[in-house]
Amino acid sequence: MRKNWLLWIGVVGIVGCGGGVQSTDQVGTDSGSGPVDAAVLSVLSPADGSVLAEGEDVLLSVEAVGSVSGDILSIASVDWRLNVSEWGASGNDVSVSDLPAGNLQLIATAMVGEREVTAAVDLIVEPRRFELSGSMDAEIEVYSSEWGMTFDDDCKGPMAFVLEGNVLSGTGACVAFDETVDFLVTGTDNNGEVTGEMGVSDGEENVPFNGTWNSDTTTLMGSFDQTWESGDGTLRLFGSFSATAD
Repeated sequence: MRKNWLLWIGVVGIVGCGGGVQSTDQVGTDSGSGPVDAAVLSVLSPADGSVLAEGEDVLLSVEAVGSVSGDILSIASVDWRLNVSEWGASGNDVSVSDLPAGNLQLIATAMVGEREVTAAVDLIVEPRRFELSGSMDAEIEVYSSEWGMTFDDDCKGPMAFVLEGNVLSGTGACVAFDETVDFLVTGTDNNGEVTGEMGVSDGEENVPFNGTWNSDTTTLMGSFDQTWESGDGTLRLFGSFSATAD
């Protein structure tokens, strides 16, 4: 019994001195300040999975909401980027028209208070496509070594092109010396500067050309000057073409 009394006296002494084990209810709390209302960012526009046309005006818009309160939170700044290029934009509720063609992920990074939050949507931007029609105004010169003379004739005819993204293709034909000359066009648009070749049917060489593409007026223009030489003389094809969207 003496040992039991000593044990109880020891326990009472500890409790009476205020040295008992404290409650663990306060562990992990924020000094009674309550939980942080973390921001959740959502892209309102464009919608996830949108299919857009290259060059189309697109509204970029986000919204931040408190995950606990559900309140709409103030956004200090927004930066936009793509997962596949160096493209970028800034601001909320802004319009852009220079999204590149392709399967893209558009990523928004916003500052909400002192916190940085992100959101992303997937997009498909289809390449621009223009169907153009126009004509060629060219001339063919033939120099005969045997005769020591130059013969020439106009070579005019229709041309048709397709510009899809930055890739140009097309066909054309003109008539000179009562013969039809057919062309198959391939080329590339680089920010309005167009280069390519006109493949001459049954010809040994293509005809390179340089030109311009004006997206505002949807007008394509080009010029060329090519000479072929042989033991019989020379053949020169030179001129220009133009076309506009249908």
